Amino acid sequence: KYSHIIFNKSFILYSIPWLMFTLINYTTIPIQAQIYGNPETYTFLAEMEFIITAIVALISGFIADKIGRKRLSIIGFILLGIGYAVIGLASANIPIDAAGTATLENTSILLIGGIAFTVIDGIAWGIFYVLFVFTLWGDLANNKWSDKFYFLGVLPYVSAYLIQLMFTPLLSEISFITVFSFASVFLFIAVLPLIYAPETLPDKLMKDRELKSYIENAKKKATKVKHKNKHHKEETEPEENSAEYEEAKKLAEKYY
Repeated sequence: KYSHIIFNKSFILYSIPWLMFTLINYTTIPIQAQIYGNPETYTFLAEMEFIITAIVALISGFIADKIGRKRLSIIGFILLGIGYAVIGLASANIPIDAAGTATLENTSILLIGGIAFTVIDGIAWGIFYVLFVFTLWGDLANNKWSDKFYFLGVLPYVSAYLIQLMFTPLLSEISFITVFSFASVFLFIAVLPLIYAPETLPDKLMKDRELKSYIENAKKKATKVKHKNKHHKEETEPEENSAEYEEAKKLAEKYY
């Protein structure tokens, strides 16, 4: 039932940061469009961001399977917090004309900040598309029907335009640096629920990789010992090697 999903602890811990991000992202888009002085610059940077997002989305799928969804999502939110801090500092004291757009003074600093933000935001979006649109909600369903999980999980994203219409007018009178500073702070705060969120990567897969890592380390240690014995013909560190072997053995007995 939807009520079971909404009150599911894991779902709450992942959906709160996602909701905060969609609120911040789509309410600041119109403000970002105002600070570059001309629409062509904003359009060019937006197109570059789409390309970065597409490339990172392909890569981040493999990374999420390797290091886990939780860790990658935390990295994404930290990057976004840094990105909004950069664009906030770059847009500080930018003169605004009567039409509400930035004048051409200090545009070099703003352009550098805009490029940095574009790269960071593109990387974060690539991560979030994979995690919060395609992956996490299916993981949380635990092999059950996941359509309701996906509906609730993707709802903030698909309703983004409505969010933008509701909140953007409230921010139009606030200075750029204040808006982006608050955005940066809230995105760093969004990391807190993720710290307490469980990892959604299947346990068996994580255990397999943990055991594989210990085995590879043991092999490297054995190779190193063999190399030392061959060239130096002296005793190596048996106790350290034995400890490494025993640790791998315990893992194997525990999981298999």
